Amino acid sequence: MESRISPSALQTALEAVGASLDGINAWIPTDVLERWAGPLLRDSAWRQGLVDMYAYAHDHGWVDRDRIRVHVVHRAAGAAHYATAVVGLGAQGSGIARRLNKLGHDVVAGVDIGDRVGKRIDELVPGFVGDGIVLGSVTELIAAHPDLDIVALAASVPLAVTRPWAAELTSHGINVVTLDHEAFAFDESWVPELDAAAKAGGASFMGVGVQDVAWLHLIRLASAAVADIRKITLTNIVPVEVLSLGLLEQIGLGNPADMGDDAQGGPDGGPDDLEGEGEQSVVAGPVREVARMFGATAGDMTLSFDPVVGDTDYYWIGGDRLIPAGTVQGIREVATCSTDRGFDIEGVVAVMPGGDEVSENIVEIEGESTLRVTFGPITTEVTDLALIARIPDIVRAAPGVRFSADMPSPRHHFGPSADDQHSPQREGASR
Repeated sequence: MESRISPSALQTALEAVGASLDGINAWIPTDVLERWAGPLLRDSAWRQGLVDMYAYAHDHGWVDRDRIRVHVVHRAAGAAHYATAVVGLGAQGSGIARRLNKLGHDVVAGVDIGDRVGKRIDELVPGFVGDGIVLGSVTELIAAHPDLDIVALAASVPLAVTRPWAAELTSHGINVVTLDHEAFAFDESWVPELDAAAKAGGASFMGVGVQDVAWLHLIRLASAAVADIRKITLTNIVPVEVLSLGLLEQIGLGNPADMGDDAQGGPDGGPDDLEGEGEQSVVAGPVREVARMFGATAGDMTLSFDPVVGDTDYYWIGGDRLIPAGTVQGIREVATCSTDRGFDIEGVVAVMPGGDEVSENIVEIEGESTLRVTFGPITTEVTDLALIARIPDIVRAAPGVRFSADMPSPRHHFGPSADDQHSPQREGASR
């Protein structure tokens, strides 16, 4: 059931017909539902569907004597909501699907592999309520749901794998958003081809995340209070436990310390070689985007990758294995450049072992005075919502590949109940 009035007003309306509101659910007498159905009851197929729904609700404990539980979708009048899907329903993708669902967007399907295909999303995502089915490919998704507004790419695989998916989606007019750090800044090796596909389909593609909120737009905001800027430093401290297995394999977690740069910088000439920069550096792209946001051009980039070698054994909870002392247990990456507007930019990412470290971003702007802003702790909730907050901007953006420096600052996503911020939020679509 969808409501476009405040929860208090809905409670009053339900009580008038002998029903009640209980958080995100309404308990409605079955005779009231049938009265609301009116002439639809004369349709035998519709009537059989109602009988089947009653049976399904009874099997799941959603019937209390003569009343049936109905999920309520609270929407503010005129509030934007989108038809969405999530590719990759691992830890990150599941969180995104659940929050999209809770905020009132229609998560109509997921895409995954293996034995997840064919299952309902609510079987895989705790707290999700809806009928969306997990499909086996982006091609199947487009065929089943050609009118999607936007798809979130959340699979823990490199951009080289997801780019063809993004091209296929955008060429069919479906917008795409991703948390992949490789998509955060311009790269001649992939942007033109994807940009052409997106423009041909009339859709947009954008890489977002904490970099978007903290590494760019927090700097944009804070810089307004500093005169004669000389240096901007952005530091991201990340505990090992919050990263995906794929990223940790890239930094060489558990490799012998004497593997040196090969474990960190990849095979393309070591960490100071900027060829293939997007695949080697997490922070170089955002540093260049910060320069561009200020209307500046970044000069030559200096990169360093230093492994953090543990002096004690570390049990990695997420991977359920021991990382021995004397092996790589983290990494410190630093990217620095000057600009043609007379200020320098330094970006630091420090991936640290242990669960006691707090994930946070620190912005420091040095000029006539020095301003320091800390943004944290960074949780999966922060990352999920940083993506979701960008959806309206991406849907409204001109077709093509979009970048944070060219976009307005992201805004809070109130969701469906802007008229009552403390009201129960949507937990899913009606069954």
